Amino acid sequence: MAKIKAVKRVRVECRVSKEKYVHFKSLTEQAPGQTMSGIIRNILENRPIKLHYHNFVLDQMMHQLSQIYGEIHRIDVNVNRFVKEFHQANQPMQKFLLGKKLIDNQQLIQREIESLKPILSELQQRWLSE
Repeated sequence: MAKIKAVKRVRVECRVSKEKYVHFKSLTEQAPGQTMSGIIRNILENRPIKLHYHNFVLDQMMHQLSQIYGEIHRIDVNVNRFVKEFHQANQPMQKFLLGKKLIDNQQLIQREIESLKPILSELQQRWLSE
């Protein structure tokens, strides 16, 4: 069995300028789960630092997209219900009325798709232009 060498660690303290402190503090805020000491150790030992960036501007668009998705899903469930009723209906008048409901729901879906287009075009410009 191979022996694991114990690494002797030594405590090191230093003073830094206010600007460096602010820089390390901002790195700490961008690297979740890491302390300032851990980040400085990673810098001294030439290890990579994983930073996370969150774009808060896209939060509103993502919220709108999720609302539109929920609305389209609701409409989809209704359409599936109408189609099932349509196939089970025996009378022509009943099929006609269910077909009319399907057309109304299809118009709702078209409106939702139209409301999605500006949001999707803005997202497309931001993500695909880079």
